[in-house]
Amino acid sequence: MTTKPAEVQAQLERILASSVFSSSARSAQFLRFCVEQSLRGNNDQIKESTVAVEVFGRDPAYNPRTDPIVRVHAKRLRDKLDQYYLVHGVDDPIRITIPKGTYIPQTIRTLPRFDPRLVEFLEPEKQEPPSAPTPAPNSSVRRVRLWLAILLPTLCALVFAILFWRRTSTANSSLHTADEGVPVNAEPGRERTPSWSPDGQTLAFSWDGGMHQSPKIYLQRVGQSQPYRLTHRSESEFRPVWSPDRRSIAFLRYRDSSHFEVVQASIQDDQERSLGTFSYYWPRFDDQPALDWSPDGKTLLVAEQPSVSSPVRLLLLILATGERRPLTNPSSGTSGDIDGKFSPDGSLVALHRGGYGDLYIVSAKGETSSTPARALTTDNPGIRGIAWSCDGRHVLFSSHAGGSSWALWQVDLDHSEPKPLLSASLDLTSPAVSPDGTQLAYEREDHVTNLVEISPERGLSHTFAPSSRQEFSPVYSPDGTRVVFISTRSGPSELWIANSDGSSPRQLTKFDGVGFPISPAWSPDEARIIYAIRRDGKTNLMVSEIATGQTRQLTSGNVRYLSPVYSADGRSIYFESNAGGVGRIWRMSSDDTGQLEQTFWDVGSIFLQSPDRKTIFFKDSQPELHIARRDLDTGQLRDVFHSDKRLTSFEDLCVGEKTLYLNLSSVWDSSASELVAVDLATGRSRVAASFKDVPPGMESGCAVSPDGRHVLMTSVQRDDSDIYTVHLEQR
Repeated sequence: MTTKPAEVQAQLERILASSVFSSSARSAQFLRFCVEQSLRGNNDQIKESTVAVEVFGRDPAYNPRTDPIVRVHAKRLRDKLDQYYLVHGVDDPIRITIPKGTYIPQTIRTLPRFDPRLVEFLEPEKQEPPSAPTPAPNSSVRRVRLWLAILLPTLCALVFAILFWRRTSTANSSLHTADEGVPVNAEPGRERTPSWSPDGQTLAFSWDGGMHQSPKIYLQRVGQSQPYRLTHRSESEFRPVWSPDRRSIAFLRYRDSSHFEVVQASIQDDQERSLGTFSYYWPRFDDQPALDWSPDGKTLLVAEQPSVSSPVRLLLLILATGERRPLTNPSSGTSGDIDGKFSPDGSLVALHRGGYGDLYIVSAKGETSSTPARALTTDNPGIRGIAWSCDGRHVLFSSHAGGSSWALWQVDLDHSEPKPLLSASLDLTSPAVSPDGTQLAYEREDHVTNLVEISPERGLSHTFAPSSRQEFSPVYSPDGTRVVFISTRSGPSELWIANSDGSSPRQLTKFDGVGFPISPAWSPDEARIIYAIRRDGKTNLMVSEIATGQTRQLTSGNVRYLSPVYSADGRSIYFESNAGGVGRIWRMSSDDTGQLEQTFWDVGSIFLQSPDRKTIFFKDSQPELHIARRDLDTGQLRDVFHSDKRLTSFEDLCVGEKTLYLNLSSVWDSSASELVAVDLATGRSRVAASFKDVPPGMESGCAVSPDGRHVLMTSVQRDDSDIYTVHLEQR
């Protein structure tokens, strides 16, 4: 349908009268000039030089190469138009846009959203004619009634069978994607955690603005070219979720490395109010605390960690009173419940339980001994994002099953086997289903990391064994001639070994995605590599012979075993375990004899061993970063280092004979980090190297060569993520 000039003029006046344009005279003047010139048929006059003279008062000799004022204000004008139609003009009959590459406006007529009140006008109630006397049944009518009496039971049985088949078919149905998906805007940087508006027309997400800085909350209407920035503070912000009435967005704003604030921002006027501050000490940056809005709009689902040693739990924040009501009760000594989402009817919550994670559901009334959370997966190797289908029959989640990349999976509530939904060569995370169930939004991540060998004294660096995939967790051999590291260069995460100059890399393990290794370490005689493996929903210890590749599993059971290292004589293995309910350092014989033995009660899970294997360094249980050391023979304990910054990832510390290295970043700007060197003799610290564009929370790690001259770190070649959408259907 075409638009009439009078309608366009009326729409222009509506736009200029809004609060978006009433406070910006230049943008209003710019838009009025372009639209009114176009209505007069003067499109040839709507060009940069004319706008500069007529709108911005520039000289007729205006040179756009030296004065970009028109282009600068054109971007502002497009942003304001996006903001207007996102907030005030959702139901306007005409949309006015200024496409990129031109200043000539375009106008299109929009279709009105469906309003149930229109039904009475579109389908007026039919008036029944006056009733007439009922004639007496004749013989034909009697015959019809007789046949109906005979056939009606058969027809009823047939209808029942059809309905039962349809119900069974629906129960056994699954979700399917109709195409490969398209980016919402493909802007540079990291776009994360998409959330659909209640009308299914707008996405909220966090974005670093393409500058790899602290992310902010943005809104983008589907089909528009540019996002609109909702928040303007300096702190990092994540996890936007819409209120059911579409009037506001709730999101997380970090206050420091162990506390975040839940903030509610109005869509209409950008006003904010704090809903409370919560503690959170979980070291994986990509596992942001849960946040979700209940369908009735009365409650927020929030994840918090009361103390460093306690598990993360989910709680309900009652908006009317501010009451915090515990929802889940994870076992002490476990990682706890990281993420959660309400079902569409609000009766259930799907949650991510455990550090790497399995999928559970629990009643929204709370977890009790009589109504515990129920597992939907039992051997999942990780979860990154949860969503529900709009009918509440399926839970969608991002899984690392297969080991090579994150993909989107689905599982129904009857505990059937999970099924793949969408996969790609890049990582797919953070699914979000539109309210009508026809669109799936998700985060598509593109990371390439290589190891870089740094000389802290000379400031030199070079890439170590480069690849086009991801490399992390390097460890030098005791004699310094080789390096073991984890790589995805062959697909899934595997252990690789290379010479110390990066030459001759070769694959040591072959798990083929059925499990992945964590935190490798050398035996004193350099004949074996010991490591943790995440497989079948459990984390246990494994050892591989370097010469033959033969492997054997050292531990079993449902408790967690991590960070194994050998003693100096190779007879014992130290490791971290949550056996007994709290993460501590344990010891076992390397020949599988004897019992597991707990060593020190005050040691947490992040620890490493000195080159002489006589001392361990560890992060203690204080909320701030605090590194201590303990002598394994005497038990003597000493403070080493403390900082108000945090480790960029939980593996980002390593120790040489004389120096402790830590890769630290600020909670406000996780994209940059510093390699801090701490002199173990004097306690003095200095910045040995600086890094930019570091992906926060990725498995990275560092290693010091035995001679102390080199440090291996993870360097990022590419770190981007875009929000994609794809059509979703149920079969």
